[in-house]
Amino acid sequence: MQPIDPYLFDAGTDKHAILFLIQGLLLCVWLIPAIPAFLGILALLGICPIPRLLARILAGASVVLGLFLTVLSGVFGPFTDTQAFHGVSLTIAIASSFLIWSGRDGKPRPSWAAMAGISVATVAAL
Repeated sequence: MQPIDPYLFDAGTDKHAILFLIQGLLLCVWLIPAIPAFLGILALLGICPIPRLLARILAGASVVLGLFLTVLSGVFGPFTDTQAFHGVSLTIAIASSFLIWSGRDGKPRPSWAAMAGISVATVAAL
């Protein structure tokens, strides 16, 4: 996780609604890497898994949003291979985390795609 510029949250600045929106989006993007860990903790605590359809919808939405944010990050500076690799591997990890947490009848039953995605993201992280 990268450090956040404290100037964006300085109480002395003149704040408008657009600044609040930018602050909210920045915090959401900043917290994205914590999603797989959060979902893993929920699964370890025995929280009931989510339905497969909801998991697939969340995984698809996270892939679209993750790839969009990866490409968008290249717009504001030089887009390196490392930056693209990091964005794609994080997107795979988040989508796979939703798929891992899916199940039926209160029991987790992850698909082979979910396990393969988590494996790819783990190898990329190592």
